[in-house]
Amino acid sequence: MKLLVHFFIPCLSYFFLGQLGLMLSIPPGFASAVWPASGVALACILLLNPTMATLGIGLGSLALNYGVVTNNYSELSLGAATLPAVIAAGAMLQARAGRYLFRLCNGNTLNLSTHTDIYKFTTIIAPASCLVAATIAVTALYTSNTVETENLIFNWGTWWVGDTIGVLLFTPLLLTIFAKKNISLERKMQVIIPALFIFLGVLLLFFNSVETRKEQLHRIIHDDAQIFLQEIEELLSISKGKLLAYTAFHQGSSTVSMQEFFAFSRAILAGDTTFAGVGWIERVPAEQRQTIEGYMQAQGFREYNFTELDNQGQLHIAGQRQEYYPVLYLYPIAKNIKAFGLDLAAIPDRLQILKTSQATTEAIATAPIRLAQEPENQRSIILYVPVFDTPAIYDGSQLQKKPQDFKGFISGVFRVNDLLGKLTPKAHRLNYDMSITDISDSNKPMVLLHEQQPSLQQFEPIIKQFKFGSRLYQLSFYATNNYQFSSEDWLSWSILTIGLLVTAILQSFILIITGITDRVRDEVSRKTADLQQAKQLAESANNAKSNFLANINHEFRTPLNAIIGIINLCLKTPLSDKQQDYLEKAKRASSTLLSLINQTLDYSKIDSGKMEIETKPFSLIDILTTINATFSLQVNSKGIEFNIILSDNLPAQLIGDPLRIEQILLNLCSNAMKFTHKGKIDIIINVQQRKQQHILLEISVTDTGIGMNPEQQQYLFESFQQADNSTTRIYGGTGLGLTITKQLVELMGGSISVESTAQQGSRFNVYLKLDIDADAGEVSADNIQALFDRNINNSEKSSFMGNSSKATSHNSSTTTTDETTAGSDAPLENTSVLLVEDVKMNQFVATSLLEDWGAFVAVAENGEHALEILTKKPYFDIILMDIQMPIMDGYDATRIIRKTPQLQHIPIIAMTANVMTSDIERCHAAGMNDHVGKPIDEDELLAKILKNKLTTVK
Repeated sequence: MKLLVHFFIPCLSYFFLGQLGLMLSIPPGFASAVWPASGVALACILLLNPTMATLGIGLGSLALNYGVVTNNYSELSLGAATLPAVIAAGAMLQARAGRYLFRLCNGNTLNLSTHTDIYKFTTIIAPASCLVAATIAVTALYTSNTVETENLIFNWGTWWVGDTIGVLLFTPLLLTIFAKKNISLERKMQVIIPALFIFLGVLLLFFNSVETRKEQLHRIIHDDAQIFLQEIEELLSISKGKLLAYTAFHQGSSTVSMQEFFAFSRAILAGDTTFAGVGWIERVPAEQRQTIEGYMQAQGFREYNFTELDNQGQLHIAGQRQEYYPVLYLYPIAKNIKAFGLDLAAIPDRLQILKTSQATTEAIATAPIRLAQEPENQRSIILYVPVFDTPAIYDGSQLQKKPQDFKGFISGVFRVNDLLGKLTPKAHRLNYDMSITDISDSNKPMVLLHEQQPSLQQFEPIIKQFKFGSRLYQLSFYATNNYQFSSEDWLSWSILTIGLLVTAILQSFILIITGITDRVRDEVSRKTADLQQAKQLAESANNAKSNFLANINHEFRTPLNAIIGIINLCLKTPLSDKQQDYLEKAKRASSTLLSLINQTLDYSKIDSGKMEIETKPFSLIDILTTINATFSLQVNSKGIEFNIILSDNLPAQLIGDPLRIEQILLNLCSNAMKFTHKGKIDIIINVQQRKQQHILLEISVTDTGIGMNPEQQQYLFESFQQADNSTTRIYGGTGLGLTITKQLVELMGGSISVESTAQQGSRFNVYLKLDIDADAGEVSADNIQALFDRNINNSEKSSFMGNSSKATSHNSSTTTTDETTAGSDAPLENTSVLLVEDVKMNQFVATSLLEDWGAFVAVAENGEHALEILTKKPYFDIILMDIQMPIMDGYDATRIIRKTPQLQHIPIIAMTANVMTSDIERCHAAGMNDHVGKPIDEDELLAKILKNKLTTVK
């Protein structure tokens, strides 16, 4: 089976690519300017079994050239296989010679990559091996008289050049693609794509040039056909003119004797071989027959009688009829004696022509006929011209008066070959031929002039029509096969030959360059393998670090939730001043620890590329209100001013990530609060640039704290760095706050900078480009202050000192805070809550907090326990669901609840230490309504319970 594959691949490849080569031959059907099959043949004999590939090449070449010799297999014969067999033998020997030279020069390697390999292939292997087929094939063509002596060198050179280009272009390409040695796909594409594009470009130019040349030649043939048509019409017009001279001769005499007729004919027809004969015909009534016959006999024609032809073409005395149309005069009479006295009334079609001619006063020709004395393929026509004693009268081109007094007919017999045969040799000299057909009867066309040479298939015949003697004729004018030799297309040949030769040379350079590149790449790959491995180990370590930080964050949050919750519960009980002080300090320490955990998580997410930036509408006033409430107690305790200064053209709503913007402000303000002991802290919001849809904000946080020198500022935004090592000991902190701030700003496409002077203070400038929510309108100067004051009054935080909010003008549509019952002593009175939590301490904290708010609380230790409780008591107003629990986690429990019709209406809030964005999205995907992170923020938890509980009631 494998041997058959090695046989048929080269056989079919040679045959079909040979067909492509024939299309590229100059002229078509002869030696091609490029022969792709030769390149494929050499590649096949190198890559496949040499013996089977050689036989396949021979059969493919034999089948291809046999089709050429037999005109696409239409003229099959055993003798026609001789020439194709010799050409096939040359193709086989050439492939074997190429293989021998290739092995001799390159050994057993098939990879053409070094410049030495390419040089040997292009200068020795390809040109030398291709001498074989060119010499054998052209010699065979010459000895078989297929190629003339004057075309011998041209065909040999074209054959050799075509085979050489085919080998140079296609053999390296195929060896690169199919060689057994591992060659990279990139190198294959680098070799294939340029060669393919240039090859296709050359073919496009070649076929365009050939088509242009073909159109040019077609126009030339068309113009020549028009010239020949004019010459035909001119010859016919001259011949008709001579017959019209007879009409003038008869009109000038009352009677014309036979001797006068003969004398006039000798004068006008001298040297003219066009006419086979000219006759005079009169209409003779029956009663005048004997008189006319007697008169003609008296003139010396003693056997003259009116005659007619029988069915066998024999002459007999004409029968009796009312009128006769005999041929009275005939010149030359000796050659046309059979027609002398012939009665045309006995021939129906002739009689019809005569009567029509007399009635219309027009000359009318017969259909093509064969005269009795002419060869089988010789055709003639007879033109009958009516003669009237009084000629027609014309006013310009308009007929004023028809001719009067009919006298008879002048008949002219034309031999078509004699009439038009003079043009045939001229057409043959120009490598044309033509045929003329009478198409007056479309159902029965009759050929007057036969073509003598086969037409050139490239060009359709030029068809022209003309009239003569009231009949319609068609001229078919075409180029013969010899026309292609007289119109050699050197431009197309040059485009193809030079273009593909340049393609082959370029491909050789590409092979050299890509070979060098591959060797360099292999060397680089070997040298960088260790670095790649080290990089992978470093990335694995970084991922392990990120996963560790995320996991340890979860583990820290769970006990911290209990610590903060118990501290908050204790602070709500009666305490002594010392106990109150201790618990307040413990709460601040817990908050600091929570802040450190949050910063560690943020740094982990940013460092691992998992931090996601939201895009949604938000109010900057709301963020500033939160910042004010957060730091108001601290500024009061420190006795410093805290000012928020707003620009005068601030939009009511912006589009961005409000949580991250708030986090940036919190970090910058916390940093300023930490290092400022007197003076003030200002938040300044300026609009640097505003367009229809975008705004560029400058958010500045200034303080009058300890400041920094230039050296300290250099490392300010690096991870785990502070101004100096003593800062950590004096003020605390991890050194991550500003690093996270910088990374958050850059994630939102902004920038951050710092200006600072030691012992004078610092100014941090953040630049953010945000979209404007056009639907929300704008805020005017008055209602910015009113909205800001309302938000402050609605919060549970105390007011800040030194607020000097400034604003100017724009139209606005402002929003108010949600009206809830958060301010009441028992905001969750008559609310039943199912708490799903596995940690006992967290159960205690959450239960105590919810019961303080007036809720009825049931506790489930895991998801499965929660489903058991809900099956018995499906009336809870809300479910608080932990995520990581034994037996059944919160995700699975939520999915089951959402699929249970009697339970699916109950709102579920995730209450978990899993606080990453992906964790929140997973909660929503499972069917939870909201999310609260641990440690629990009491205000956030109460607000979300009320929001979702109220939503459910609605």
